[in-house]
Amino acid sequence: MPARFGEQWAAFARASVFPTMAAALDGGRDTPRSAHFSDRLEAAVTARLAQAPGRMLIPLARILLEKGDYQRGASSTKVVPS
Repeated sequence: MPARFGEQWAAFARASVFPTMAAALDGGRDTPRSAHFSDRLEAAVTARLAQAPGRMLIPLARILLEKGDYQRGASSTKVVPS
């Protein structure tokens, strides 16, 4: 079961995060290095998470809500960088 846990999280990270990281490589995402980078990183994440699975906090965004006068359109929602 821990191996499957690691595989699932690594696949999620590969689809959601790795392309952004690969864009920072020389040549960007379209270079053959990008696939090699993603393959190696996915294998490392799989192994690490399978070794010690557990709960973790994964913050995606911080939202600040301000109370205001709804009728006048004075309320607002802001996304604050983490």
